[in-house]
Amino acid sequence: MIRLVLVLAVARVLFLPCSTLADGHLRNAETLYAAGAFEAAEGEYRLHLLSEPGSTVALFRAAQSAMGQAKYRVAASDFARVRESGTGLAGRASFLVGLANYRLLDYSSAWMEWGELVRWVEDDDLVAAAQYGRVWCAIHGHDWSSAQAELARTRSLFPGRELDDREKALAEALRGAEALPLRSPGAAKWLSTALPGAGQIYSGRVVNGVVSTGINGAFLYFLGRSVAGGRWVDAVFIYLGGSRFYWGGRQNAERFARERNKETREAFVARLAQYDF
Repeated sequence: MIRLVLVLAVARVLFLPCSTLADGHLRNAETLYAAGAFEAAEGEYRLHLLSEPGSTVALFRAAQSAMGQAKYRVAASDFARVRESGTGLAGRASFLVGLANYRLLDYSSAWMEWGELVRWVEDDDLVAAAQYGRVWCAIHGHDWSSAQAELARTRSLFPGRELDDREKALAEALRGAEALPLRSPGAAKWLSTALPGAGQIYSGRVVNGVVSTGINGAFLYFLGRSVAGGRWVDAVFIYLGGSRFYWGGRQNAERFARERNKETREAFVARLAQYDF
């Protein structure tokens, strides 16, 4: 009798309608997602999609679960499918495609996605968020003027709307970009051309500049002595060996200036991070 009951119970599970099983997976997924168990939730959403492949809600939630696990490429692909569905979730999905690309540090893709969203989505909150995202894409590209222009564009998109406190603080902080202590790579190169080591010192590499000055000073000293003494063979070998340091110093000075500028800009972006998403 017990065996018969077990057989009947198993049979009921095996022959449940697909929709019933799918609904079960969806309920489990929602519970797991609410608990922050994103990996398990995503698995349940994917199981639901096997039975209901057209469920944009489940696909959207699976993408959100992937985002919760920092699986941004998977999330971007799924959100793009929801966006293309043209359903009521398309606008939110478009914003999240941009956000997933932003988290992947693909700022150019995020910039374009959010730019398109601003053109066709009618939800003001989404448009405002996308516009702010474009500001940050410009900031990460060290394009301060574009960042300021995108902030200013917010007013044209929403006539009569004032910038909120965060936007105002960011706009004020961006003005500091004009005072960043940058170095000219060209000036650094020509300084080291005229006085070996000077360009490195100008670029902030004082020790390297002093060493370069010493090496090139010794090179010129021994080269001069060889020429003055008529030891032309010695002069040729000294020149071939020492000139590498001279010309290399010019290139290093230019490279150090570029590296210093990059570090300075990245430090500035880090100071602005309190206003990021």
